[in-house]
Amino acid sequence: LADMHRVSNSYFGLDYNNYIGTYNQNNNKHQNWVDFYINERLTPLIKANDLDVGLLRSFDNLFTIMSDIFVDEPPSLLHGDFWNGNFIISGDLPFIFDPAIYFGSREMDISMSKLFGGFNERFYDAYNECFPLQYNWEERLDIYNLYPLLVHLKLFGRTYYSQIRNILNRYS
Repeated sequence: LADMHRVSNSYFGLDYNNYIGTYNQNNNKHQNWVDFYINERLTPLIKANDLDVGLLRSFDNLFTIMSDIFVDEPPSLLHGDFWNGNFIISGDLPFIFDPAIYFGSREMDISMSKLFGGFNERFYDAYNECFPLQYNWEERLDIYNLYPLLVHLKLFGRTYYSQIRNILNRYS
């Protein structure tokens, strides 16, 4: 994963749209991560889901401070749907599959890896040995996980609503 994240590009996004699960994923190009994340990841799903006014205000509040929260790094090639169900080891070799690739913040893959159970700590230690994450990376994970949670809200229903609200409440 660290080697894949070292592959970079001059923009955030991709030359074409693709899917995360069955949901269409916009990959329009942007010059910075915050614009990409707000406009191509969060806003389409905010519009696609039936969110109450309070939650919409909370997203607006988060958007105003996001530039101060995220770190400035070049775009990394992401798996895009990296969780323990899209990872296997065969023999001594690890394999990742079912990607939703684009160029984005590498912390996005790390956050998704922790969302549904995660990997053991050795995985994260090894990643940090190969390609150290920036200071306070763990503090940003919930903001990154708003995207997959909104996808799950759209695809699987209201079960994810309170988790989204709880994350946003920390930034209101």
